[in-house]
Parts: sequence; C-alpha cells; structure tokens
Amino acid sequence: MTRDELLAKVEEGEVIAGEDLSQLDLSGLDLSGVVFEKTSFRGARLKDAKISESMFNGCDLSGADLSGARARHAVWTQCALLHARLDGSDLVSASFAGCDVSRASFERVNLTIGSMVQGRADEVSFREANLDRFSLLETDTARLVLDGAKLRQTCLIKADLSTASLRGATMHLAALIGASLRGQDLSGMDLTLTQFIDADLAGCDLRNARLVQASFKGADLTAAKLDGADAERGIFVGARLAGVSAAGLKARQAIFSEADLEAANLTGADLYQAIFQRASCPLASFRDADLTYADLSHASVEKADFSGARLFRARFHQARDAGAVFTSRAAALGDDPDLLEAERWTP
Repeated sequence: MTRDELLAKVEEGEVIAGEDLSQLDLSGLDLSGVVFEKTSFRGARLKDAKISESMFNGCDLSGADLSGARARHAVWTQCALLHARLDGSDLVSASFAGCDVSRASFERVNLTIGSMVQGRADEVSFREANLDRFSLLETDTARLVLDGAKLRQTCLIKADLSTASLRGATMHLAALIGASLRGQDLSGMDLTLTQFIDADLAGCDLRNARLVQASFKGADLTAAKLDGADAERGIFVGARLAGVSAAGLKARQAIFSEADLEAANLTGADLYQAIFQRASCPLASFRDADLTYADLSHASVEKADFSGARLFRARFHQARDAGAVFTSRAAALGDDPDLLEAERWTP
C-alpha cells in the first residue's frame, strides 16, 4: 500500500487490515482514531505523526520511528515494537497490552496515566521520561533504563529492577510492591512515600536516601546500607533487616514491629518514639542512639549493645534482654504491671 492509498482509506474511515506499510514515510500524517489490524509498519517513519486514539492490533512496528508522535489514548495490543523509537512522544493515557517493546526507546516521553501490561520490555530506555501514574504490570524488564525518569505514583508491581539503571531517577508515592531491586545503588535518591511492600532490597545501597514515610512492610533489606538515610515515620513492619548497616539513620517515629534486626548496626541512629514491638534485635548495636520514648515491648534484644544510648522513657516491657549492654537504663521503663496482668489474663 502506498502513502496516498492509505490516506484515501483513512479519509473513508476504513479499518486498515493486513496491509504492508513497511519503510513508508508517514511523518506528520494525521492518522488519529484509525484502527490498524495486523498491519506491518516495519522500519516506517511516523515521526511527529498524529495517532491519538488510534488502535493497533497485532501490528508489527519493529524498527519504526515514532519519535515526537502525538499518541494520546492510543492502544497497542499484541504488537511488536522491537527497536522502535518513540523519543519525545506524547503518550498520555496510552496503553500497551501483551506487546514486545524490547530495546525500544521511550526517552523523554510523557506516559502519564499510561500502562504496559503482560508484555516484554527488556533493555527499554525510559531515560528522562515522565512516568506519572504509569503502570508496568506483569512485564519482563531486564536491563531497563530509568535514568533521570520521574516516577510519581508509578506502579511497578513485581517488576525485576535488579538490573535496571536508575541514576538520577526520582520516585514519589511510587508503588514497587513485590519488586526486586536486589543490590541496586539507590543512595541519595528521593524515595518519599514510596511503597516497597514485600520488595527484595537485599544488599541495596540506600545511604543518605530520603525515605520519609516510605513503607518497607515485609521487605527483604538483608545486609542493606541505610547509613545517614532519612526514614522518618517509615514503616518496617515484618521487614528483614538482619546485618543492615544503618549508622546515623534518621528514623523518628518509624515502626519496626516484628522486624528482624539481628546484628543490625544502628549506631548513632535517631530512633525517637520508634516502635520495636516484638522485633528481633539480638546482637544489634544501638550505641549512642536516641531511643527516647521508643517502645521495645516484647522485643528480643539479647546481647544487644545500648552503650551511650539515650533511653529516657524507653519502654522495655517484657523485653528479652539477657546479655544486653547498657551504660545506664535508669531513665528507661521496665515491665508495666497493669499491662502484664492484662496480657496474662484468660477468661
């Protein structure tokens, strides 16, 4: 099919089905609202084309150039976009379902409220892209590039980001539930209010990161580095923090209930009003930490080091502290008799 034949069919409002548009120069054309079925755009030029609200079903756009395209609300279903270029495109509310976009370039795109579901996105570049409220679900993502990307309220559910490049990326209110970032360098990043529920962050470098009100419920942070990070009001309920290095961590009013902090280094940490109820902290170091008003009720702190720690009104109700080292715990609270009686009461 030639360019003129395509335009004639579009003018008549026809569905473009089974056609070969490969290598054609369709730059700047207005193809908005057109339905394409099993059509080949291999190597075609769609630079600056208008394809908003168009639908591509089972089409092959491998190697196509869609850079600068206006593609708001466009839908790609079961399409191939391998090595395609969409740099600088307007993809607001666009969706890719069951597509293979491996090694495609989405640099500087606006994918606000966009989505990619049940496809492949290996080695895709989202460098400096706006991924506000973007969703990436059940999609393979090996060696993803997110350098400088803005991930605000972005959902990356169960995404494997362990090989992703995240230099200069920002996340705010993002949801990385069940995602893998094992061994990633996230040091100094702004991850305010990000949800890392059940995520794999083992060995991650989060030094000096901003983690204010971030949630790590059930996350694996084994041997991670959190030195100097700001995790004020962070949630670490049931998290695995064994062997974590968190010297100077700012975690005022953070919740560590039922977390595993065995041999964790919290030297000099600000843990004002932090909650460690039923946490496992044997061999942990709280040297010179501020535990003012902290609650360690029912916590396991055997052989933990509290040397020089500030323990004013810190609660150790029913804490297991055999072998723990204290400079002084005179200002701390022990068992609460009334609470203990209530806990032991049986009908």
